[in-house]
Amino acid sequence: MYFFKFWLLCFTLNVFLWLYCDKHVEKQVVIASVGDQTLTLDKMFQEIPVEIRPKLTNSDIREFVQRWINSQVLYQEAKRQKLDERIDLKNEFKKAKNELMINKLIELYLEEEVTVTDEEIQAFYEENKEEFVLNQDLVHAYHILGSTRKEANNIRRRLRSGETFEVVSRDVKQALEDTMAWDLGYFSRDDVIREISKVVFSMPRGALSLPIKSDFGYHIVKLIDKQKKGEFNKLENVNEEINLKLMAGKKRARYQRFLLELKNQTDIVTNFELLDTVKINSIDHAGAKGE
Repeated sequence: MYFFKFWLLCFTLNVFLWLYCDKHVEKQVVIASVGDQTLTLDKMFQEIPVEIRPKLTNSDIREFVQRWINSQVLYQEAKRQKLDERIDLKNEFKKAKNELMINKLIELYLEEEVTVTDEEIQAFYEENKEEFVLNQDLVHAYHILGSTRKEANNIRRRLRSGETFEVVSRDVKQALEDTMAWDLGYFSRDDVIREISKVVFSMPRGALSLPIKSDFGYHIVKLIDKQKKGEFNKLENVNEEINLKLMAGKKRARYQRFLLELKNQTDIVTNFELLDTVKINSIDHAGAKGE
């Protein structure tokens, strides 16, 4: 039964893709229609992001079509009731259009890649070190998981003989399908299971643990570095955080320069004094519904 369903799904998707790509069976093949509106194969694929198309199931496609039908039924009823003629909706449409155009303008202006140099990151780190004081202990460790104590002891022997964690971890992953990264980076006690944190936070730098038993198997851990609460977090740990912060700052600065340039090129008149004499609640507003 499972094989049949899998075959049917593959067949269905292949038919859709064949229809979509075939030059003779045009992409205007109608999948569904509501009133005078139609959903063609081409339109459907335009609406579905490219990155998720390979993951589509037959159920996903049907759900997408059903959502389109529901949307069209509701939209056409809204049109029948002439909701698009309401003043409040016209104002909302105008505001939405303005926002979309503004956002696209800013996106186009800022689309050029913003870069941050290592020197800028280093300088920010030195000038703002107080922001990076640790509020808990951290350790940096390597790790490999074995399925049995015997396997873990064999892993430990290989490491003690001089083989690297990267090499041994790759061999173990191929044999056990273990997907955990061998380099755990820096982590706190709460970031790992209790069995590991209990051991690794009491180990000296460079030490290699005996097999640590947990519900997942047997762990071999090597402590690479320690950082104590109250110390400055190392630059390597906050490098990406600083990079993102500096990039955001540069984009804001570029936007402000762009806005200032536009203002300098535009005639702008203000009458802020009038605001002091105006009672906002007394201003008449237009009716919500159109004629």
